[in-house]
Amino acid sequence: MKENPIILDTQISKVVLYRDGAKIERNGNVALEVGTNEIKLPKISRFCDPNSIRVSGLGSGTLVDIKVNKKFQEQTGFQKLDELIKKRKDLEKEIFSNKEELGFITQRKNDLNQIFKNFVVEFPKWFSSGESEIKRLEDLNSLTISQNNELSSKIGELKLKIEDLEKKLSVINAEIDKINRLHDRKVDEYYEIIVTIESEKNEEFDLKVSYQVMNAFWEPIYDVNLSESQCEIKYMASIVNNTFEDWKDVGLEVSTAVFQSVELIEPEPWYIDVYYPPPPSPPPRRKYAMKKMLTSAAKPLKMEEKAVDESMEDDFVEEQLDYRPEIKEETASFSENATGIQIFSLPNKVNIPSDGNPHPILLTKFELDSRTEYYWSSMNPIGVIAQSIIKNGETVLLPSEKVKVFHEKDFVGETAIKTISPFEEFKLGTRLSYDLKVEKKLLKRKAEKAGIIKGKLGKDYTYSIIINNFKKDEKKITVIDRIPMSRSEQIKVAIKEISLEPKKDNLNILVWELTLKPEETIKINYSFSVEYGKDVTIVPPLP
Repeated sequence: MKENPIILDTQISKVVLYRDGAKIERNGNVALEVGTNEIKLPKISRFCDPNSIRVSGLGSGTLVDIKVNKKFQEQTGFQKLDELIKKRKDLEKEIFSNKEELGFITQRKNDLNQIFKNFVVEFPKWFSSGESEIKRLEDLNSLTISQNNELSSKIGELKLKIEDLEKKLSVINAEIDKINRLHDRKVDEYYEIIVTIESEKNEEFDLKVSYQVMNAFWEPIYDVNLSESQCEIKYMASIVNNTFEDWKDVGLEVSTAVFQSVELIEPEPWYIDVYYPPPPSPPPRRKYAMKKMLTSAAKPLKMEEKAVDESMEDDFVEEQLDYRPEIKEETASFSENATGIQIFSLPNKVNIPSDGNPHPILLTKFELDSRTEYYWSSMNPIGVIAQSIIKNGETVLLPSEKVKVFHEKDFVGETAIKTISPFEEFKLGTRLSYDLKVEKKLLKRKAEKAGIIKGKLGKDYTYSIIINNFKKDEKKITVIDRIPMSRSEQIKVAIKEISLEPKKDNLNILVWELTLKPEETIKINYSFSVEYGKDVTIVPPLP
C-alpha cells in the first residue's frame, strides 16, 4: 500500500431533496495500481450524517474499508460586513416608510367603508320621511366602490413592494448571518472519507459516494390563476441550501418525504384513583447525616426507519436536453410510490448555491376543474362576493403560507392553504364580482300609535331584495339577510310574510340558495313586525 493516500476531488452529480434534508451523490474517477490503495475524499459537509455514507463504483477490485474522520481548519474573516449592514439599515428604513403609508391608506379605506355603512343604516329613515332620494344612496355606493377599488389597487402595489423589499432584506440578513457564523466559529468543520480498495490490476475506477445532509429543505409555493370553469396551478418548490456545499450543474429530484422517524405508540392503561393528602414532611436531618446521591443515565433513542423512497437509491440517468426555438417553462416528471410519497425529477441540471436563500424552482403545472359561487350579505355593503370552488386532481397539495391568487391573470391577493388531498374540493380567490347585482330596499315602514294594542307599540317593516344576473349563463348565489332577534320577553318579533322561503333560518338569519337563469331577475319580498311595551327602549334602535 502506498504511504500517502490518493486525493480525489469528487463532484456532486445528483441531489435528492426532502422536506427536511437531502441525499447527495458525488462522482469521481481515479487511476489505481495493483494492490492496496487508499483514496481520500476531502471537504464533505459538516452537516453530513456519517452513518449514511455509502460507497460504490466500477472497476476490477474489492472495497476493503471506509473510514470517516472529522476535520477542522482555521477560517478567515470577511471585509464586506460593514457594507452589508449599511444596506440593511437603508432597506429597513424604506420598509418602515412603505408600511406607514400602507397603514394610512388601509385606515382611509376602513373609514370610507364605515362612512358608507353608517349612511346605509340611517338612510331608510331619511328616505321614508322624504328627506333623501334613492339616487343619493346609489351615487354614494358608486363613489365608495370606485374609491375602494383605487385604494385596494394602491394597497396591493404597496404590499408587493414591501414583499420585494423584505426578500432583499432576508438575502442581506442571510449573508450577514453567514459571515457572523464564520467569525464566531473561527474554525471550519468538515468530514473526510478514506476509502481502501484492493485493485486487481492497473486501471481507472469510477467511484460514487452518497450521504445524507441536514440544513437543506424545500417549501411549497403556488401561483393560482382562476377562470370561470378552470384553475391553473403552478406548483413550485422554494429550495434552501445551507449545507456549505454548492450544488453546481446537478440533477435534482424533489421529494415530499421527510427524514423524521415514524413510530406507532400504543396506549398504556389510564389509571385514576382517590386523592389522599400527603403526610407531613419529616423534620430536617442532622448536619452530619449521610446524603444519598441519585444518578440516572439517559437511554439511547431507537432510530426508526426513515420515511424515504427505496427507488431513490437507483442511479441517476441524465436526460437529453431538448432545445426549442421558443421559451417555455420546463416542468418536472412526476412519480408516486405505494406509500404516497411524491417525487419530482427536474428535466435539466440546476445550480443552487449554499447561501441560505430561497431559490424557487417550478415543479409542475396543471389545470383543475373549478366553478364560481357567489355570495351576498346584507352586512357587507361592498357588493357581491365571488369565490372559486376547485376540485383537486391526483397531486397532494402540501400546506403553504405563500399562495398567490390571480383571476383572469389579475392579482387578487395572497393566502395560505392546508394540506389538500387528491380529489378534495377547496376554496380560493375571494373577490368582488360585478356579474351579479343585489339590492336591498325598504318598501314600507309602519308604526302603530300607542294604546291601540293594549298599551303596546308596534312597527311593521317590508323589505325587498332584488338579485340581477347580467351574464348570459346560469349563476348560483347564496343570499344572506337578517331580521331582528329578540332576547327579551317584552319584545316580540314575528315574520308576517315572505315571498320565497329561505333554505335556512337560524336565529332569524335568513339564507337563500338561488340559481339564476341568464339575465334573470329574482325578487324576494318579506315583512316582519316588532311589538313591545310603550315604556321599553330597544337597543340598538330600530330603523
